[in-house]
Amino acid sequence: MISHVTRFQNLSGEKFFFKPFPLEDELLSSWLARVAHKHNTKTTSFTNMHFKDYFKHYPIWQRDLDIWAPTKLLDILSYKSNFNIEMISKTLLTQYEGKLVKKMSGKTHTSFIQSRNSTFNKNRNMGLRYCPYCLKEDKIPYFRKKWRLSFYTICAKHHVFLQNTCIKCNKHINLSKNYKDKDFSHCYSCGYNLKDIRLNKLPIKKVENVKEYLKILNDGYTYRNNIFIPSVEYFKLIKQINKIIYLWNKRKFKYPNSENISTINFKLNINVNNYEDLLDVEDQFNLYYYSYMITNSPSSFKKFLTVNKITNYQLYKDI
Repeated sequence: MISHVTRFQNLSGEKFFFKPFPLEDELLSSWLARVAHKHNTKTTSFTNMHFKDYFKHYPIWQRDLDIWAPTKLLDILSYKSNFNIEMISKTLLTQYEGKLVKKMSGKTHTSFIQSRNSTFNKNRNMGLRYCPYCLKEDKIPYFRKKWRLSFYTICAKHHVFLQNTCIKCNKHINLSKNYKDKDFSHCYSCGYNLKDIRLNKLPIKKVENVKEYLKILNDGYTYRNNIFIPSVEYFKLIKQINKIIYLWNKRKFKYPNSENISTINFKLNINVNNYEDLLDVEDQFNLYYYSYMITNSPSSFKKFLTVNKITNYQLYKDI
């Protein structure tokens, strides 16, 4: 049973009694929640006790812990877990610096990273996403870094759309909260087992661009028309193409080897800079799918610019 420990206990100088290793591609927030659960303690109670002195100035769960983790916090985690800072740092999304974007601060929204869930708008596509089949297969369920990537809308292994809410109560995922003595593969609000969700599998062709985006990120580069392109420059272009398609409403598209012009459609059309936070996962998939198709070959790229009457100035003015 998860314990309810008095808020007056201060374990700031104590080490963790249980020290589970971070798993492959695991988020820092996921690992820390697992550490707390291993101690039979609610996540927030556990961090309140172990980081009581640190909490006075830096409330951990009010920040995006997976991006924002100052050196001092990493030092404390290293001391308490006996793991070196390098191992703990691998759980941070800042590992993508220089590949996805040049710099991450955690103070503002980071391009291509899903914002953490908002309590003010339940319809927003924000926060932690998950694949129920991955959680079901896990010997120890945990949340992956790649699940927070905006373009990673489909599980590359199971070919299903990722989810970001409980299908029973529609609450967003929150790793800082627990339902009774359940681990966080259960909804913190109603206790529903997220591993029990059943989803329709998608055609393998729909998964190909998601895998390619992930490969470009992990490799740190790609080739287009036999030209070497660093991944950070490639994703700059994808960001601009996304904006042109969605915000500028430039949605005419010719498929490769076809002269027929089709229109890219979305379920939701909204003209705000944080539009990605408002798209559901299927709309987000469509946006990145077409951006990938457009940039995949010089001919597709040229056709897109031509049929939408986009000038070089418009294309490159923000990048």
